Amino acid sequence: YRPMQGKVRRMFPIETFRGCPYKCTYCNSPSQTTIYKDETNVKLSPKESQLLKLLLIHLNDLMPRELALVKIWNDDNYFTSRSMDVYIAKIRKYLQMDSRLEIENIHGEGFRLIEKK
Repeated sequence: YRPMQGKVRRMFPIETFRGCPYKCTYCNSPSQTTIYKDETNVKLSPKESQLLKLLLIHLNDLMPRELALVKIWNDDNYFTSRSMDVYIAKIRKYLQMDSRLEIENIHGEGFRLIEKK
């Protein structure tokens, strides 16, 4: 993690931390649309950003599917559920930059963001 010159990056969850509370090397820009890994910047859509935030809040714990659907999409139906699966796939692709992080699918329950030690 390299601090920006003169700027403080906000972390997931959005609180006033100097370093990532999850020690995962990902942090969130003030606009909440970019994650950083070393020198690589990945722009996130608002839904990707919200979903990643929920996963990080529930780090190494189950994030129920229904929780994300209601908090982010305000609906819990088949179509929003499939949409969320697409966003999870995109976030998995972004997290491949860090071999210590992995999103695990818990069938019928939800997702778990695992931080490997």
